[in-house]
Amino acid sequence: MKKILSGFISILLCFMLVWSLIPVTAFAEDDEDPAAGMGDSAMDPVDEDAGYEINNTDDLFTFAALVNSGYTKISAVLGSDITLNKDLLDADGKLTSDTADLISWIPIGDSNDTAFEGEFDGAGFTIRGLYMDTEDALGGLFGVLKGLVKNLRIEDSWIESARDAGAIAAWNQGTIQNVSFDGHVGSGNTAGGITGINEGDISRCYTTGTVEEGDAIAVGPVCGVNAGTIDEAFYLAEEETDDLDDTEAMNADQFASGELCWRLNQGLDAPIFFQNLGDDDAPVLNDTHGEVYCGYTSCADEDPVYGNETLSEERPPHILTAHEGTDIDCSEGGSKAYWSCEGCGKYFEDAEGTIEIEEDSWIIPAAGHTLTAHEAVEPTCTEKGSSAYWSCEVCGKYFSDAEGTTEISEDSWLLPALDHDFVNGTCTRCGEKDGTEPETQPSSEEADTQAPSAEPETKPSAEPETKPTATPETQPSSAEPAAQPTAVPQTQPTAVPQTQPTVMPTVPTVPTSRETDPVPVTMPEPNTVAPTAPTEYMISISDDGHGHASANPAFASTGVTVTLTATPNDGYRFKEWQVLSGGVKITGDKFTVGYDNVEIKVLFEKTPDAPPSIIGGNGSMWVEGSDTSVKITSDGDYYSFTDLKVDGSVIAKKNYTATAGSVIVELKPDYLNTLEEGRHNVTFVFGQLESDEGWFLVVAQKENPVSKINVILWIIVIAAALSVIATTIILLSGRKKNREEDYEDY
Repeated sequence: MKKILSGFISILLCFMLVWSLIPVTAFAEDDEDPAAGMGDSAMDPVDEDAGYEINNTDDLFTFAALVNSGYTKISAVLGSDITLNKDLLDADGKLTSDTADLISWIPIGDSNDTAFEGEFDGAGFTIRGLYMDTEDALGGLFGVLKGLVKNLRIEDSWIESARDAGAIAAWNQGTIQNVSFDGHVGSGNTAGGITGINEGDISRCYTTGTVEEGDAIAVGPVCGVNAGTIDEAFYLAEEETDDLDDTEAMNADQFASGELCWRLNQGLDAPIFFQNLGDDDAPVLNDTHGEVYCGYTSCADEDPVYGNETLSEERPPHILTAHEGTDIDCSEGGSKAYWSCEGCGKYFEDAEGTIEIEEDSWIIPAAGHTLTAHEAVEPTCTEKGSSAYWSCEVCGKYFSDAEGTTEISEDSWLLPALDHDFVNGTCTRCGEKDGTEPETQPSSEEADTQAPSAEPETKPSAEPETKPTATPETQPSSAEPAAQPTAVPQTQPTAVPQTQPTVMPTVPTVPTSRETDPVPVTMPEPNTVAPTAPTEYMISISDDGHGHASANPAFASTGVTVTLTATPNDGYRFKEWQVLSGGVKITGDKFTVGYDNVEIKVLFEKTPDAPPSIIGGNGSMWVEGSDTSVKITSDGDYYSFTDLKVDGSVIAKKNYTATAGSVIVELKPDYLNTLEEGRHNVTFVFGQLESDEGWFLVVAQKENPVSKINVILWIIVIAAALSVIATTIILLSGRKKNREEDYEDY
């Protein structure tokens, strides 16, 4: 009985030993695994130089299994679109079904030892419904990529991993080009729409998906950490959100307009991306859609536009029609000459169409007359005179009143000369002698007391035989005898002798024989008219030779606001405006016109040198305990480099090396081991000038799950060995005891 029991125990222990060595996954039920049977697709024998065509889900799983089993250099090309899980995400990017019913993906190249080194050509096809939610595996179509992935789109996919994650690859050490992604990516370490960590090359790609930050150390729309190169990488956003270099945000309009598609194809001999503008919201890798061109359709295009037809590389010239100006009328206004374009409908103040103006800005409004007063001038015997009048400096018209309401013709204000009025050979107005003597002269005594009568300008044709002579005692009467042949002039004044102490009063006037009577002169009251400002003044702009400036409008009347625009030459920036004349005050590049022409000078100053930038190694990741360095490059002058700051503090030069080639700094491992886990900022110092801020990551060394499994296996093996030893001892002890009992019985 004891022998039977001992044998049973030995068998049981051996069975337990074998049981412990069998993987748990070997007992999973097939109907609980949606991916059961995947990877059993019949493909050609393994040939690392051959390219495999993948046409369905089985082919894709089989290819992944081949790579993960060690055939890392094989290549493949998609032959059609592939869907692993149909309608995986809803409109909000959330999962639509129970995850238990989903096919889970295992990355191609699931570890560094099985990194994919071949070429995977998507051929413009799409993989949909890629699903992963794992704690241990890398997240992405590829785990570790050292080869080439191109011409591929992944959409309607969900990728979550506690480790690094990216739609194309969790960790890229190779090349990714001409790809796009739309879906969800999340990670506990690094996450990106294309790759979690980039140490290779990424070019011509875009993402419209979401990258969840969660507990991740570093995330980005394109990649979480970039230690490689990125060229022409775009993501959908209203504004720039990615901290990484060489990525660019575009909004939905830019995606739909064709701008993104055109940008992605630049530098290629033939287009890779296509888009039917008006139908496609984003570029596609399908040449049945239209090619996108960039250029101008007409002179109306301020900036280049995009279309599916060939466009002009240069903007067509304006088709200008000239409009002549009209004379300025103070009552009705006028207009300046201008030009209009039939193509774009814009207006210009020059025949070349270079200075654009606003509609109706050429109209000169009626501003009223600008009057100048001209005082009356009395005529003389030999010179003409004039009555008072007013002239307008703007319209050139003339008026008889200070209000400018009664228009008169030019020269209508002139008064004729009075001519001489000689009496006894002397003009009664100006005293000029005519060189003739009267027929009878008064005696010297009479001359002392009598003033000779002034003769009219026109002498009578005949004198009477007897002419009465005026005596000093009697003044000339107001009427002559009836025998007088001619009438005495109406205005016959009496001349006062030179010795007369007082001025005699003027004799009442009687009608004259002149053909033209003197026109009465009306003198204007002084200071009855105040000159007003001119309708328009010229705005003159000069510069210092380092740029140019303009004023809009270039001619303006009092009270009008003028806007100034300054355009510096390359290497210069605007400094200030200087008012040379006109007495205006400039505020915010604007001023109000006063009552004079305005002269302004614009001054520019040299633009300070731009600070150096970090051009390489930005976003590098360093694993604690490793013996590698962190290399970061700045485009500053090596011979001006003085210090390096980490997290805002200058570090000792023993902690890094600096070499030329711009400035290449390598942080030493001994120093990096002193830093805490997480992000650290870096700044290059060049004397008084500092570069922009870069950064790198220090991450904890992750425990290898395979090592855990190996430890467990060793424990099981040791336990099994101990069980065998114990069983052997028990069996041997039992046999010895049995022998002793048999010996005693014997």
